[in-house]
Amino acid sequence: MMPACPPRLCAVSMSMAAWTAGLLVGLLLVFVPRDAPGQTTIFDEPFDDDSQFDVTQGMLAQNGDAEYFILAQNASPEINKSYAGSGTNFLAGQNIDEVGSDPAQIEWTGINISGESGLEFTGEFGEVLDGSGDIEESDFLRVEYQIDGGGYQTLIEFRGDPNDEFAVDTDGDDVGDGQSISSNDGLLVSFMRNISGTGSTLDFRFTASVGAADEDFAIDDFSITSSPAVQFTASSGSVNEADGSTALTVEILNPDGNEVDVDVVFDTGNSSADQSDFQDRFPATGTDTTITFGSGANDGDTKTVPLNLNENDGTEGEETAQFDLQNLSMGGDATIGAPSTFDLTIQDVVSEHDGDVLITELSPNPGGSDSGKEYIELYNVTESDITLDGWTLREQGGDDDDLDGVTVPARGFAALCEDDDPSSNGGINNCDIDYVNSITLVNSGDEIIIEDDTNSEIDRVNYDGGTNWPDPNGQAMIFTGTTENNNGDNWTLATERERGYTQDESGDDGSPGRNGTGQTLQPTTEITGSAGWRMVSAPMSSVNADTLAQVSLVQGVDGHFPNAAPNLYQWPGGTDDNEDWDASFSATDDLTGSGAPSGAAGGFIWYLYDAAETEFTDTPPFTLSVPGAPRTSDVTTSSLSGESSGNSAFHLLGNPYAQSFDLSALNLSNQDAIEHE
Repeated sequence: MMPACPPRLCAVSMSMAAWTAGLLVGLLLVFVPRDAPGQTTIFDEPFDDDSQFDVTQGMLAQNGDAEYFILAQNASPEINKSYAGSGTNFLAGQNIDEVGSDPAQIEWTGINISGESGLEFTGEFGEVLDGSGDIEESDFLRVEYQIDGGGYQTLIEFRGDPNDEFAVDTDGDDVGDGQSISSNDGLLVSFMRNISGTGSTLDFRFTASVGAADEDFAIDDFSITSSPAVQFTASSGSVNEADGSTALTVEILNPDGNEVDVDVVFDTGNSSADQSDFQDRFPATGTDTTITFGSGANDGDTKTVPLNLNENDGTEGEETAQFDLQNLSMGGDATIGAPSTFDLTIQDVVSEHDGDVLITELSPNPGGSDSGKEYIELYNVTESDITLDGWTLREQGGDDDDLDGVTVPARGFAALCEDDDPSSNGGINNCDIDYVNSITLVNSGDEIIIEDDTNSEIDRVNYDGGTNWPDPNGQAMIFTGTTENNNGDNWTLATERERGYTQDESGDDGSPGRNGTGQTLQPTTEITGSAGWRMVSAPMSSVNADTLAQVSLVQGVDGHFPNAAPNLYQWPGGTDDNEDWDASFSATDDLTGSGAPSGAAGGFIWYLYDAAETEFTDTPPFTLSVPGAPRTSDVTTSSLSGESSGNSAFHLLGNPYAQSFDLSALNLSNQDAIEHE
């Protein structure tokens, strides 16, 4: 006889065989998955209770068996409708404005979708027809989702159809025109919808409006699953024809061990580019190509589709080419994920000297704080002024500034600054205006791009911060004006603080807005001579001390070493022998005699130093590089009148005035140049 067992143990004793069989059955019940092969259930809502969702509009309540918004059971007498195909528990509503509000809404938030792809929503929906339709125009059932708080998007919506039944609204016009979910037996119909996008967290919500008697619904078994998916690794990109080639990249996520084929299709109908913009292979030779992920593919594996660009298809401006993933073929449950479309922006090929405007000087690393002191210099290679309205200055990080209102003079420069005030921008005196507001030049390397008003690339400089380019520190980088400005070999560091800066004896080296160290961009007329006075009359108006200071040293004038003895005087014009040469003008006053009496020229006299001990001048004989092209046509009387003639580069040397003058009228007590340590 077996010994008696303790009562508690005996209450659960059974044969080992029976216990083992029961355990196996239990294990089978626990571990049989709901997922289809290759699918992973991320979220499941069986509506057994309200623990997973929040009621964000209305309330779970009822007022009799015909007015309710509750978790229900078919076997329960709580509601007067019966639904087929549902589980034991489900969510149901009827005439819900009597028990809370119409519409009513529940929401699920913070569902973790990190690393998931090919997201799918599945849910069951039904409505009891009661012999004839009773759904009104204002009634609806709607499921929406959002990823990472990006805003809710409709996933599926049911509206009243012409038979007053709930049916899928396929086109968002608030009319049911798809499959109906209304039936006499209240059969719940299952629907699946793809969720576009990936991210970290998913929120979704269900909203229902059934506000009149006998209008009802039931929902059950909401779930979110992820499936194997093929998709582009990005939704857009850009390439310049000068690069010659690029590639599209497609990836597979959550593979299920089955081979997957997918077509990459060039969508000519949604592209401004065409097949002639490519060459040698897809899409030049055909509008689709197939890629294959084998059965052994791992999560995140990629395939590339190379594209060869045609550089010789003329000037077309910026174009776009759209590529789609289509015609998925697989043995498992793979889907086309998001992004399923790739938009490629193609920019016209740019030869660095075929463009009208070049980037010729950069100051990415001024001394001390960079704030307000960085600048970008542009040069106009043409013989006409270029206004940059609609043009854009762009950098690698995506920041950009518009250049509206900037004019680059013919064969001249424009300096684009963060700050146009010399007192706070490091002394940049030649700053056109503060057009660089969003862009910050990166010391370690950056890419600066100019685009015109058609978004065509005009010029690009991609410096690297010292590997193959100069490494500035308190100096500007200067393009020397050779053959190519996107080549670090053709750039050098500024060695002087030149006349683009105010003359305050200290600060960064550079030449914003003028020819700089080793730079030979402007065609010049050379005026050569030893030290002494030069009597000059300009055949144009609005020449001032700032203009002259770009050529050689100016002192004793407001804005240019005002405490030093003047080396620049203005002759007011006229025949009065008692008139004195005048040095009491500001840096911006016109020196060209605009107020001179009729028939007499105004002008100025300027002392050029043999060996001014400054960093701004060369040792004699001086070579003054005068901006602009030399005049080659005959000089007429009107060209010499001192009025504007449109020839900004022509200068007269000697005494251009109608009378003699007495040098004793000049203050020559101390004509030494100021010294710089």
